[in-house]
Amino acid sequence: MLEDLATLIAITQRAARRMDEHLLQLQNGADYAMSLMRYLIEVSEDPKAFVDATWKHGGDQSAGRVHALFLDNGGNHDPDRLPNAPSITRAKLNSLFAFGRNNARQVFGITS
Repeated sequence: MLEDLATLIAITQRAARRMDEHLLQLQNGADYAMSLMRYLIEVSEDPKAFVDATWKHGGDQSAGRVHALFLDNGGNHDPDRLPNAPSITRAKLNSLFAFGRNNARQVFGITS
């Protein structure tokens, strides 16, 4: 009886993980990236300082900083590793996040 319960729990966990992975991959990469950035800003101790530091230099340097933040928080760009989020090209990442501090404050709703 206990063995059957353990088997049922294991099967359910595997099914839930596969559904979660499938649903995650159905998301649009750009939307996911923007949502992840909003989350990282929201959970930071000082959202304004976080935005200012991330977009301090503006342009592609800021987009590179966003890319580094994604990698620090579980993202990957290793072709031999299974994707754990929708993919996005570096060019698309740059087009989404290559702006300066003032625009970042406006986009993410940070008030002075």
